[in-house]
Amino acid sequence: MKKDMFILFRYIGASIVLVFACTSPIFAQISGDYPYFESFLSGNQPDGIITPMPEKNSVTFKKKGAVLTPEPADFGKFGAIILNNHSFDASAGIFISFEYMIYGGNGGDGMSVFFFDASATPHIGAVGGGIGYTYNRSYNGSAGSVDFTKFRAIGLNGAYLGIALDSYGNFKNAFYQGESRVSGLPYIGYGMTGGIDLNSKNTKDDVTLRGAMSPTSAGSFPGMGIGYAGYPVLVTQSTVENIGHRLKNGGNYAWEQYPQLKPETVPFPIKGGYQYERPGDAGYRRAYIELFPNTETGEGGFYISVMIENENRRDTIIDNYLYRQSFRYLENAMSINNSGDNDGADGMPRASSLSKVLDATVPSALKIGFAAATGDSKRSDAKNDTHVIKNVKLILPRAAEAYDDFLPDHFRGVDAEFHPLLNDIGYTGTIRRIQGPCPECIDEQTFRFVLDDGTEIYDDGSNTIVYAMQDTGVWTYNKLNGKVLFDPNSNFLGEARIRYNIKGGKGGEYPYNQESYRSTPATLGVNYIIDPNPPGSTFMISNKMVTSRTKK
Repeated sequence: MKKDMFILFRYIGASIVLVFACTSPIFAQISGDYPYFESFLSGNQPDGIITPMPEKNSVTFKKKGAVLTPEPADFGKFGAIILNNHSFDASAGIFISFEYMIYGGNGGDGMSVFFFDASATPHIGAVGGGIGYTYNRSYNGSAGSVDFTKFRAIGLNGAYLGIALDSYGNFKNAFYQGESRVSGLPYIGYGMTGGIDLNSKNTKDDVTLRGAMSPTSAGSFPGMGIGYAGYPVLVTQSTVENIGHRLKNGGNYAWEQYPQLKPETVPFPIKGGYQYERPGDAGYRRAYIELFPNTETGEGGFYISVMIENENRRDTIIDNYLYRQSFRYLENAMSINNSGDNDGADGMPRASSLSKVLDATVPSALKIGFAAATGDSKRSDAKNDTHVIKNVKLILPRAAEAYDDFLPDHFRGVDAEFHPLLNDIGYTGTIRRIQGPCPECIDEQTFRFVLDDGTEIYDDGSNTIVYAMQDTGVWTYNKLNGKVLFDPNSNFLGEARIRYNIKGGKGGEYPYNQESYRSTPATLGVNYIIDPNPPGSTFMISNKMVTSRTKK
């Protein structure tokens, strides 16, 4: 429950401003609460975030975010986190976004977002190309000094959906090798002679969706129990080439070519290659994932879309893929006798893949996690990437959306004026899958400043909201015109930032006027520098000073 209180803030400067504001803590989330926001920028492990499999988990929490794989990244590393204090009612769907940084190497392997049954005890899936989601079967024996059974790993327990941002491309692939046997797209040259070979190019830089864990085992042999079946590739799309595939709905239940990039999409790599601080910086990446309930076909499940913001544009990579609750797929990494074994470590799978029905019933509640893995390439030039996530946001589909605003550099002592609502959006009318945004539906009266600890600053009895930030300056929001004014302390230099949130539902439209449809926080920011040509000076500015925030 949110509890209102009055707090008196004092700002000492040219004048004294007394402000009464209502405050409300939003960081203590309970199951099903919206919106949810975690910046991962405190440098400490946030409350409610768990790190499963500590014996393998390399995650660290730094001021730059949750660092899933080390810096510098070594071979065979793996990191994962779970938002353990937040589960959501799957029937309502979810819209999740997060910023990510992948940099420092030349590929391998990538990162994943996974959704699993909130009632299940989490056990993370295979490392490497499995990126914490899929299983990895293996040959039940040794070859020389290599014991292949040690590579075996069950998939994510309770898995419902895994979405990979796969810079190397192996998350989608089928393998049948001594150390790796997992179903997937059977590209030529990956140990797969059975099933249907895909003649198109095997791509890197893929967004790939894999489905649920099978509730039944793959067999009674070692490495074939619960957690070693299911997880089929549903749909995949490269971001650098318009090459994609999806699971057929009928026919032979294999995969068909399915390019999804729109003509206006400019190809880009999954990884940005740089560290960054804000939108617009080199290498900026934000992923958006929507699970929208399917009420149209009677099959249940979700329509799933994945978008990636790439510096100054957002592109749709997976567009409304229908993930049904029951369908056939191919277990195409099975041996001739379905034992998970073969006569040798390099044996081949059965000539005709086993067709199975997957029960992908939507759990009543889902939890969310993130994972990343580095590869084990033997190439002499191989160098692995560091993977970082930050600013994770969860909202209901069609809740208000607030977006960051950063002003160009200002000279010391000069007020900064923001128009934050101009790039924010709300919605109107019946909530539906295809629904255009409504920027004019934002209710200016619902604006709130949000502090780093989650406290909201608002004042229902005034047309202004004023917050004095110690050692920085005073922020003032005007409800009548929707503008924010920042009055800096006279000697303040550096970047001033504050977060805010808003709601749609202008005019009281339901359900957009409800607190569960409030946006997650966005950031207002401005950087203050010394004026090289102050009043009275005879010096002239030859070029604008720019503060670089690009790091490799």
